[in-house]
Amino acid sequence: MEWYFLEMLRNNRQYRSEDLEDAEFIYFPHCVSQLYFALRQRFNFTHWQAIERAELGYLVPILRWAHRSPAHQRHHGRNFWTVFSMDLGRQDFPRSAAWLEPWSVGSLTGSATWMRDNDMFFKTHSDSLSSARKDADGSDCWDLDTAPVALANTMFPARNFRVQDTVISIPSRFSPHPRSRRFGGRPVLAYFAGSPNSCARERIVKVLSGEPGFDVSTSFAKSNDDYRERMWRARFCFVLRGSSHTNNVRLYDVIAHGCVPIIVSDDFQPPLDRLLPWKDMAIFLPTSSIPRLVHLLRHEITEEDRWRCFRNIALGSPQGEKGFPEDLEAAKHMASKFALDRDTLWSGLSAGRVFEWHDSHFWILFYADVANKLRDRVKQAVEKAVHPAPLRVKTLEQPEVSSDCEMSIWELLKKNSPQILWIDSVLAEGLKPVICGQELLNKLSKKEPLMWKEQKNCYLVTLPRGPDGKPDIGVEKSDSDFLMIKKMTAGMSSWNESHPTSHQIGVFDRIVEVNGQAAPGKELGRILETPSTGDVTLLLQRPSTRVLTLKRPGKLGIIANYMPNYSLKPWIDTVADGLVADWNKANPDACIREHDRIMSVNGVSNPPEEVVLQMRKQDGDLEIVVLHYVP
Repeated sequence: MEWYFLEMLRNNRQYRSEDLEDAEFIYFPHCVSQLYFALRQRFNFTHWQAIERAELGYLVPILRWAHRSPAHQRHHGRNFWTVFSMDLGRQDFPRSAAWLEPWSVGSLTGSATWMRDNDMFFKTHSDSLSSARKDADGSDCWDLDTAPVALANTMFPARNFRVQDTVISIPSRFSPHPRSRRFGGRPVLAYFAGSPNSCARERIVKVLSGEPGFDVSTSFAKSNDDYRERMWRARFCFVLRGSSHTNNVRLYDVIAHGCVPIIVSDDFQPPLDRLLPWKDMAIFLPTSSIPRLVHLLRHEITEEDRWRCFRNIALGSPQGEKGFPEDLEAAKHMASKFALDRDTLWSGLSAGRVFEWHDSHFWILFYADVANKLRDRVKQAVEKAVHPAPLRVKTLEQPEVSSDCEMSIWELLKKNSPQILWIDSVLAEGLKPVICGQELLNKLSKKEPLMWKEQKNCYLVTLPRGPDGKPDIGVEKSDSDFLMIKKMTAGMSSWNESHPTSHQIGVFDRIVEVNGQAAPGKELGRILETPSTGDVTLLLQRPSTRVLTLKRPGKLGIIANYMPNYSLKPWIDTVADGLVADWNKANPDACIREHDRIMSVNGVSNPPEEVVLQMRKQDGDLEIVVLHYVP
């Protein structure tokens, strides 16, 4: 998404000003989402780890550079805008939020209350439908489907969509087709097919699957042609939250096929909401309406309602009537500014054409929306003679990059980002001396592969010492070479409450270093038990679960050890020739090694002596669950 906007501006000079003094607003290109996904895919980072690295190593430094540029200081950033591919926009990048505060940000989510604030819900015979959230059975899709947002809200500032922000669309791979303009010839009342990966989707499938007149299932279309055919045959198509937000590509697919969208959501704001008549383009229903969808579609949502929406998404407005955008003054301004033929451009324009990214209509409308919002902000500031001091972001003045973060972000960008030429030019124009401390710059420009600490799923924690000079930490020392978290303490729980899941301490996590010192487990235990002053910094390693299925007969070829009444689980002391060694050779990506912990054998998990006894039995196959630590 970020790449689309940059390429559009690069390849269409009519949208650009070559002179900074003539530019009404400034677009700030970046590729932070590409970097995020590259970190996830190449290095197996968790969500929170990838966000942290992408922000501290890339996004925050270039935002700092932008704030110090003369162009930014001219209006204190009020005429700057950028876009994010990540669902939640500003909230997805909490360390960058302060830098983005004065800007306009484009993202897939808008205001969580937009539909209620603008009275968008379809009026039904049930007075409570528009306001109620609870399903008839008492369950609540709102709580379940917004759980990821709720989790983020407990860790970072809540979603902060600003009046100057914009909602962006997702490009559909389909262009409008003459068949999409057919109002009749649609024998299916409503269509939906997709993964049941949200509460709303699960309920839709449960309520409507097998219902006469409805094509609703979890079976995906066999091909693009099959997918298109099912949308062309349907009068209405459901748009719901899935693994991503409600504003997903399905909305633009169904619009391109003349299938009137029924948007079933409690949290949705569409793009271009100030310019397009969305109330006459789609049917909006809360998730609480799902149990009554059959009744609503057969008895309350009429063909007149469908025609009203169909005309706007597939046909456009007749010549001379008020069409897109609703704000015709904005249309006149844009037509005049870009020397466009207003009658040709605005008359008969349908939503299907607006959201065809390969054409110019979407870009003209989107830029008009952004420009109007930013122009209003700059104008208001000038009229009120508001000249605030530069943004105060003391906590971000010198971003810290911990010792376990010495990754080759620079090399990663060069391999994964088509925008790297732009980034190179920014560096050449002064990014290095302006915004980077030398230590951070060295870390960004390293050419070495990712350090082993990151490859092995490690993370840093810092714990205070107690009155006795020792940290409040519960460890197990039964394996002399391997120190492991045994139990949660008050100090460890306090750490977890204030940190993301990627940095939360867990039982069975291995202690790799204490205050930067690596040593065998026995020595690390001695360091922890020695009273001292100052906080204790631990490098911890999180294990992964591996399941072995071994076929008897044959010897296992491992020696398992444990300390009675002390060890949480047996550990593997030795791997010799046998079934386990054969497994390792045949399954190198699922092998096990010395010091791994045996969690269960054929379902037996406790006590450790019983687990070992199960392995010693000579009859029957074995299923062994192991916690594996990368060496």
